[in-house]
Amino acid sequence: MSTIEEIYSALVKEGVRRKLTVVPEFCVSSRDHLFDKKIDVAWLKPRDESARFRSLRRWKIIAAFEIEGYDVPLERLRLHSSQFRQLWAEEGERFPCLVPLYTRAYHRTDAVWGTDRPDRKIEQRTREAQRLGEIIHIRDGRALGWVRGPLP
Repeated sequence: MSTIEEIYSALVKEGVRRKLTVVPEFCVSSRDHLFDKKIDVAWLKPRDESARFRSLRRWKIIAAFEIEGYDVPLERLRLHSSQFRQLWAEEGERFPCLVPLYTRAYHRTDAVWGTDRPDRKIEQRTREAQRLGEIIHIRDGRALGWVRGPLP
């Protein structure tokens, strides 16, 4: 089982291994100012394009990761999908958007959180991501082998 910290660590290590710039809480905004988003972990490459907006002038997103608990509300997945869809349109290309789900948490104050089996909730969130058009891809944080593999 992986914690949020273990997932963050694995993403940082792998991004560095791939010779990418790794930025936690990477800030992006939509051109129409409808949203500002802090991506939990972004793998980036530098660029210099004056036609791009704010941080995307300087950085090209190679992959985006939003780390959530296995019981993340489905509405939050819908929000991630909507925001990334808009960023794809503004960038004119798609970059992978993954949502790893942690199943163990030391930072949570709810004593019963994580005591149930997460399988059903992870499957439900995977189906929701598929229903939303696979803009985001759910990853089971209990096994981190996917971090080193090819991204969708």
